[in-house]
Order: sequence, then structure tokens, then C-alpha cells
Amino acid sequence: MIRSPKDNHFITAAMDGSIGVWSLGAGGAGPAPIAKLFAISDGGWFASTDAGFFIGSERAAELVNVVMGVDALSASQVFETLARSDLVGEAIRGDPEGRHKDAASKLNLTKILESGPPPRVEHIADRTERAGDTVKASVRIVPNGGGIGKRIVWRVNGISQGEVTPAALASLNSSLDTAVVTETLKLVPGQVNKIEMVAYNGAGLVASMPLRISIDKFGVTTAARPRLFVLALGVDQYKKKEYQLSYAAHDARSITKALGVVGGSLFSEVKTRVLTDAEVNDTKISAAIDTFAADAKPEDVFVLFLAGHGKSIAGRYYYYPHSLDFDAGHTVETHGIGQDKWEAWLRRISVQKSLLIIDTCEGDAFRGSRTTDTARQTAMAQLQNATGRNVLAASREAAFEGYRGHGVMTYAILEAFQPTEGGQEKEVRVTALAEHVGKRVPDISQKNFGIFQHPTRKLEGNDFAIGIRAPVLAAAAGSGPTIPSEPTHVLIRVETLRSKPDANVPGDRQLTPGTQVRAVEFYGDWVAIARDGQKIGYVPVSAILRLQ
Repeated sequence: MIRSPKDNHFITAAMDGSIGVWSLGAGGAGPAPIAKLFAISDGGWFASTDAGFFIGSERAAELVNVVMGVDALSASQVFETLARSDLVGEAIRGDPEGRHKDAASKLNLTKILESGPPPRVEHIADRTERAGDTVKASVRIVPNGGGIGKRIVWRVNGISQGEVTPAALASLNSSLDTAVVTETLKLVPGQVNKIEMVAYNGAGLVASMPLRISIDKFGVTTAARPRLFVLALGVDQYKKKEYQLSYAAHDARSITKALGVVGGSLFSEVKTRVLTDAEVNDTKISAAIDTFAADAKPEDVFVLFLAGHGKSIAGRYYYYPHSLDFDAGHTVETHGIGQDKWEAWLRRISVQKSLLIIDTCEGDAFRGSRTTDTARQTAMAQLQNATGRNVLAASREAAFEGYRGHGVMTYAILEAFQPTEGGQEKEVRVTALAEHVGKRVPDISQKNFGIFQHPTRKLEGNDFAIGIRAPVLAAAAGSGPTIPSEPTHVLIRVETLRSKPDANVPGDRQLTPGTQVRAVEFYGDWVAIARDGQKIGYVPVSAILRLQ
């Protein structure tokens, strides 16, 4: 047994190889379990709290069973409800704000098991029909004591497709009813396609073990190159003035333009759609998705880029549309664009190779808040699990938004598209892009702003090329974003305005304390400032204070 320096926690090792983390409790309450950690095959690991929330290495949930009494489930069957790295972290830290306790009071392993077992899923082989690059698959869903939920999940080669709530389930009246569901799915021609389908119990808390169907190679493929589809969203203008940004819309346009350049040499065609500010709403996003879905084929590539504000709540990610208005009583959960919508939209796009890039402000995440950082990681893991798509995410911060005309992660992505010395590695691949962003974003944010920003990536081994390197930084910059006139900072001392971020450059103008300005870009210890929508020069960062 090992005790912590403050004697309020201790660690034990059990004969089964597991490690237990315990709390001594308050007021002599006695030891209480916090978490249990153990190794699994292939060098993996798994950790869970007493309430059942868990975290693990890649594929760990598929290898671990959750047991209570005579009931046993694969951890993968409760991934959507219990895979909460943020809550595991809170518990191990002693749950200082009671987040783990609050979540466990609402939903825990005991309540999930009490909701009943998942239904049984059977393949109706004689109803499976193939035509071209599509297959019509039918399954029978049989209740097993826990009813049948209204939601199912189809995946083709790991990527979600199909209807989330088919009519056959929506019309069920009894927990004893059996349902037959038929879905038409798009396949990748010329290869073996692996289809998975899971159903949920009546409470929607426990998934069935996946029914797996393999579709053999069929048809004749052409040698035509795939196409790239890009949907980019950026919101600067929000109802609440303090939420307004300067570079989100510009970054959406810049990423789209850059992907057009680097993708033009690799793909047969690059199709793009950019939505900014008031255009970012359910109707226009859904229409853009439908346009792509009607055209895209499984062998094509899809990139979704989000810039603006976002938030991770209870393991789910929400993107802020232009219309979100807190002063009108709106809440993030009811008026934000949440994971359920993204999941439903992305199911319509049948491409097998996708990348979701999420570069949104999230409270104090940029400042290194451990709680917010783990909440974002949990939400991104859940988003990746729900959609099967690669996810690359980081948090921007309005006060430190400008780095050479872009958000930090957007700049790092554009930088990754640049040609390398010696002309090596001409292709830009998703894994290499994620590695570059993972190194550069912390480096840029630490050196220039004195804060640490750590990107999150959930790639699940699906690597592919998204372009051929090209000098896109200058091309993406264009004429630059319009500078809003709303001030963000105030001068706190007399300061000389300089034409370059350099103390040795003479200035021809002095600013007085109380002058309100807008921070445009940061350059180490210097910041470019603007007034009335016009850039006026540079002052030291120490000379300004953020307006409340």
C-alpha cells in the first residue's frame, strides 16, 4: 500500500494485477474506493470509477467486460454513457467540485444495468440484396427483457450511415414487439465491405453487441480519382458582444481555399461550401450536407471545419450558431448545435475517409483549465465513436485569437500544407497533419501568449492523403478579415504607438491611459491594435488590459 503525501489517498495492488485508488474519507468515515486501474492484453490499460465511468487505451472497451452480480456487459456496449475521461479525472483528483458525484447521482453503472438488457439482433440473410455500389440489408430486432429503443446505428467499414430512428422502431407500441428494419447502405466497390449494426434497449442506455455482415467484392471499379468535399463553418458575429470574434469566418474561408489548392493536384475535383455568421443555421447546414450526400461516393473524401464558439457539456460537444442568444433565455443544450445533430447529418455522407476539424473557443480551455481540457477530450472521443470519423480539435480564445491573421490551430494546419525543405513527403496525410498540429499549437501558444493549448486528436488509425503540399499561407490570407470596431482592451499607461513590434522602432504618436482599442494580433510580447476598424500600430502586451 502506498499513501499520498497528504495522507488522504492511498493505492493498493491486488492479486489480479489491478491497482486501486482509495480515499480515506472525511471525519474518519473510513476508506472509500475512487478508481480501479488494470492492464489488458497488448499493453493496453483500463481505468474505472466506483460509479462505472471509465477511460482506457485504444480498443480497451472492446476487451473489458463490466460485471455486476450475474450481469455482464462489454464496456463497448455502454461506451456512449460511461466513457467519461473527464469524470474519471475528477474522481482521482478527489472530486473537488462534486462533478463526479453529481453525474453519478443521475446515471451510473447500477442504473444502466437496471434499465434492462439490450435486444437481440438477427440478420435476415434472404432479404439482403446488392445493386451496384449499394446493398439493402435487413435485420430482425428481438426484445430480450429490456425493450427496444427507438435508435439504431449502422456502420460501413466503421463509418456511420443510415437512419438513426427508422419508422419501424418509432411505431413500436409494446416492449414485447419484434421489429424488422431495412436500410440501404452505400459500399466501396471492388473490396470486401464490413457492415455493423447495433440496437439499444428501451431506455437507450445499453447497446447490443454488433451484428456483423461482410459483403464480398462485387462490380467493376473505374480508375477515376476520388473527389474532395469540404464544408467550412465560421461565426464571428454573435448576439452577445463579448462573444464576438475576429478570425473564425476568415479561417473558414482560408481553410477552404487552401484545401482547394492542395487538393486540386490530388483529387479529380474539389467541391466546397462555406457558411459564415448568419448563414450558420440548421437549415443551411442541413441543405449543404444533403447536397454533398446526394453526390458523394464512398471512395471520396470529406472535410468538415468548424470555427467560432463551442462547448463540451456532459461528454457532448455543442457548436454555437449565430442565432444563439443568452439574453433571450437560450441555453447551449437547447439552442446550440449538438452531437446528435452532427451525428445525424454526417450519417448522410457515405464517404469512408473523413476529417472533422474543430477550432472553437471553449471557455477557459485555452488557458489550460484541466477540467475543461478533459471535458473537451471526452466530447471529442464520444463524437468520434458516434460518427466513426477522424477528429482533430483545439480551443481558440478570443483574447488571443490572432496569430499571423488566423486562429492558432488554423495557422498550424495551413503551415502543415507548406512545401518542406528538399521537397520530401509531398503528400499531406491526416496522421502527419495531426502530428504537426500537435507539436506546433502548444509551441505557438506557449511562446506567444504564455499559455498552453493542447490539441485533441481521435484518428482511430484511418489515415489518408488530403492534398499535395503547396504554398497556401499567402493564398489563404487573401485580403484578410474585416476588423470589427468593437474595442476589446484598454490602455493602462502612456504608451508609444509603433509601426512594427519592436521597441527600437521610433513612434510618432502616444496613446493615453483609458484609450480603448481592439487587439488584432499578438507577436510575442507585442500586440497589433486597431481603432474604428482600422489597424493603427503596435504596443507592448503589458500596456493593455482586457475589457470586462
